[in-house]
Amino acid sequence: MENLTYSTTPGRTPFNEDIVETFLFETKQGYCQHYASAAVLMYRLFGIPCRYATGYVVMPDDYVQNEEGR
Repeated sequence: MENLTYSTTPGRTPFNEDIVETFLFETKQGYCQHYASAAVLMYRLFGIPCRYATGYVVMPDDYVQNEEGR
């Protein structure tokens, strides 16, 4: 926490460079996805199985049937 800064505008990672490596060692700025990806990498380095998953939850009640029945 002392060496990294949370930022919603950390800038672009140069093409063909690892996003986590750039976050941890160069820009030292990032948002939730940068922190989560870095955590997964560090957990795996210590032999702790983990994965990073992302997505959205859509509940059945969120759907509305249209005129065509879809």
